[in-house]
Amino acid sequence: MTRFARKLSASTLGSTEGNRVAQAKPSTFETAFGSYQRVRQIGAGGSGTVVEAKDADGAPVAIKYLSPVGMSSDKLKRFKNELNFCSRCSHPNVIQVLDWGSVDVGGTKAPFYVMPLYASSLRDLIKTGIAADATLPLFSQLLDGLEAAHLMGVFHRDVKPENVLFSTDDSVLAVADFGIAHFEADTMLTLVETKQASRMANFQYAAPEQRIRGAAVDQRADIYALGLILSEMFTGRPPLGLGFTKIAEVSTTHAFLDPLVESMLMQDPSSRPQSIGEVKRALIARGEAYVREQKLSELKQQVVPKAQVDDAIVDSPPEIVDVRWENEELAFTLSTPVNGEWVELFRNPGDCGWIQGFGPERYEIRGTVAKIRGVRDGSLAQRLIPYAKQYVQKANLKYGQMLEAQASERQRREEAALRAKIELEERTRKINESLEL
Repeated sequence: MTRFARKLSASTLGSTEGNRVAQAKPSTFETAFGSYQRVRQIGAGGSGTVVEAKDADGAPVAIKYLSPVGMSSDKLKRFKNELNFCSRCSHPNVIQVLDWGSVDVGGTKAPFYVMPLYASSLRDLIKTGIAADATLPLFSQLLDGLEAAHLMGVFHRDVKPENVLFSTDDSVLAVADFGIAHFEADTMLTLVETKQASRMANFQYAAPEQRIRGAAVDQRADIYALGLILSEMFTGRPPLGLGFTKIAEVSTTHAFLDPLVESMLMQDPSSRPQSIGEVKRALIARGEAYVREQKLSELKQQVVPKAQVDDAIVDSPPEIVDVRWENEELAFTLSTPVNGEWVELFRNPGDCGWIQGFGPERYEIRGTVAKIRGVRDGSLAQRLIPYAKQYVQKANLKYGQMLEAQASERQRREEAALRAKIELEERTRKINESLEL
């Protein structure tokens, strides 16, 4: 056999083997916790194949697995990072991982994970048409999901309507397919170099910097894609090229969104809103009450509403877990350390009873210990215990109410300042437009 013939034969065999693997369709997916039966294929892309399946109880789920064809260490690491992020992020607008494992596909072990099955996608909603008054509430969910990823150090970089799933049961959107996302070093399981092929998102929604070799791509690429999608949700088409339909042309009520879209689509990333928070504040300033700011909870390491109280005492309210009497001193041990504000509320509980001479103001409280002196005997000590429990409960209730009131007031002031800023900008613009030389 000649060298050419041998080469042709090897190539043919390789192609045949590749086709065999490509055509392999696993019917059963086993994990340590369950078994899933394939129903049909939903979709396939560079980061994996998605199939509909049923669990052991017959409940529908979706399964994403990495295709062995073209599998590389880079793709394996990215799949691992995607699985890790979606497993630890519990945000309602980010796809949830329910289970995971590996499956034999044409003789190759391929990783997979199980997720909820969604009946539709944002692409389907856009095709059928979204009512103008329903668009921003839906878009705010997309903002929430992507902002949650950003706050946890993950930039999607492939945001498009097909990657936003929709539950018809509760009208919830969930961001999916983090296959080419950027994971910050402290959240990555494995450091992965981003190759040019994987840097490129769907070309239609790719930001200008994603089209340039070596350019930095961060959260602002997601903001660019969000600008395209916001306009498309109203008009039915992304605002590409010249002469595209503006939001004002289909909904005069939402004409104020056109300048925001324009800012999100700026060529230079530094000229766009630098965070999803900035986009949200622009909407909040217009009175869009359903748009909420978010933050990363230091306690839970999850993304929560900004107005939500993030406090160790509120998260784990103190309880009396032990009591000791010694030398006429009664000492209560609390389950959680307390601060000065909580102590003041303990000492001033309001409508609570007390034993004369042994009211809450007499207690000395530091860290997790509350002491009261002059307790002569066990009988008095026993009588004081239910009162101390009542003071703790009152302090917990008032402390939570106080922090919630403070957070609400901060939010009210911030929103008022945003509205004033927008009003001043509009007044300035109108005056300048009316001036004539």
